[in-house]
Amino acid sequence: MYKRLQSLYELPQERQRAPAVEGLRGIAVALVFGVHFHALFSHYVAPGSLTFHLSALAWNIGHSGVDIFFALSGALIYEVVLRRQQPYGQFLRRRAQRIYPCFLAVFALYLALLFVDPASHLPPGRIRAGLFLVANALLIPGIVPIEPLISVAWSLSYEFAFYILLPLLVYKLAFRQRSARSRILWMCVPALVLITAALIHPMAHKRMLMFLAGMWAYEARNSNWFRSRMTRRGELGVALLFVISFPAIVACSATGGLPDIWSWSALGVLFVTDFWVVLYVTGFDGRLKSFCSFAGLRWLGNISYSFYLLHGLTLKVLATVLAVVVPSTPYGTVLFWAILPVGFGAAFVASTVLYATVEKPLSLQRRPAAAVVRGAVV
Repeated sequence: MYKRLQSLYELPQERQRAPAVEGLRGIAVALVFGVHFHALFSHYVAPGSLTFHLSALAWNIGHSGVDIFFALSGALIYEVVLRRQQPYGQFLRRRAQRIYPCFLAVFALYLALLFVDPASHLPPGRIRAGLFLVANALLIPGIVPIEPLISVAWSLSYEFAFYILLPLLVYKLAFRQRSARSRILWMCVPALVLITAALIHPMAHKRMLMFLAGMWAYEARNSNWFRSRMTRRGELGVALLFVISFPAIVACSATGGLPDIWSWSALGVLFVTDFWVVLYVTGFDGRLKSFCSFAGLRWLGNISYSFYLLHGLTLKVLATVLAVVVPSTPYGTVLFWAILPVGFGAAFVASTVLYATVEKPLSLQRRPAAAVVRGAVV
């Protein structure tokens, strides 16, 4: 059974991959799952109950899973661009190949569901509706204030904007010929631009700073000074920092009504935490890396992109069915905890189908060993 699962969830070139990176992706997507589960099922429990507060906590801290994805992308894609210069068009084609097959499959599924109730999702008028669908297909919502058809797809627009801009920064400024200190100083320029833009206009995309956290983690991992100071005690401190960051995010963001994960204080906590977590998971052989390399967590990380795109729709279908079968019940708390593993299992199975039929054969096929950087298929 283990070998069958291994052949399903792992790639033929699995030995070339970084298992701990996949495990960290698994943790990230599990956090994001908590956001949508709370949004769809928390109404079954009393607002003042312990269960509701735990669910709300999962919703609050779950947003940080996306920031972990951004930090990992920052570290891995930066390494790819820095270590192996390639034509700009070829790089973008590979990035599109990684993102679009799964996205288009889920996008087509959402389009099919629009026939059930198009008015609830599409803007009025054929032209506006058509432009809305084209914008979603081009991954524009998120970068611009357009409501995404797939709720989580806003982050893909951030990812693709990062893919477009990163080679321009690295190649045009000749990063490969510069020292690490010079590269880090140049990275401060986009950081200052993002911070300044966010202070001027509230719609600025300051969460893109998480990409820089990953890029700086890569530079730290390759610094002799940093590596000589990475210890077991430091690893324990990073693990504690990761745990403490969750209540810190709540404390920093729970002001003025609904929690705001985009507050500057919460963003600062996430930036520091993600920097150290990515640094130790990718650059230190210790218990943290071993934990993230656990097979079950790694397999969830391997299908994390499919899971990320599909889990919200799976939960929505489950919630719709449950609303018809059990519209209200005095045993709401029991139902909430009972549906939690069912919802996660359903999302995992649906994502496995998408991963096995679309993502694995179309986006993760074998590439030459020279194109694999630090064992990560990115």
